[in-house]
Amino acid sequence: MLGATQLPVLEVKGPQRFTAPEELLDAAEKALGVSLPGSYREFARRYGFGEVGGMFTVHVPVPAGAQPGCAGLVGLSREIAGELVEDVDRQALDLRPDGTPELVRRLVPFGTSSNGDVMAWDPAAVSGPGELWIYLVSPRSGGVWRAAPNMAVFLAKAREPGVGGMMDRMRTQLPATFVPRPFTNG
Repeated sequence: MLGATQLPVLEVKGPQRFTAPEELLDAAEKALGVSLPGSYREFARRYGFGEVGGMFTVHVPVPAGAQPGCAGLVGLSREIAGELVEDVDRQALDLRPDGTPELVRRLVPFGTSSNGDVMAWDPAAVSGPGELWIYLVSPRSGGVWRAAPNMAVFLAKAREPGVGGMMDRMRTQLPATFVPRPFTNG
């Protein structure tokens, strides 16, 4: 499963969708200073901005003039990365089982969970051609987990009992659903 990069099919629940075109993905890549993983780019083009399995919201780049309150990838990533660094500096984040202060400082967030967890890439941890390791960070309940080598494996694990062991405290199995998050151009 480590090498699997084909995204699983998710049942899309809802009519409104925004999928990220290549030009927005390229602009976000430049703004963040990191090559966006291929499996994430595929997800952003196929599914776009929204919630996976009733738990994880995946953020994608949004066009200028998007509705206020709709956090695009670049804004979300910068904001949450700053918060994580503050937590590390205050020693307020439990880094077990897989984190270090250096790792958390270089993470590039791209999503959040309904529990306050953060999905992030480690730009220094290449997991395969055009892919980066995905980490889950839990500022509220503590912990940093090396979750999956790419978006396809992350989504597959989320559908397994106990969320595929990505976080030791999670006992649930998420449905294979995607709920688009709507927003409008201003």
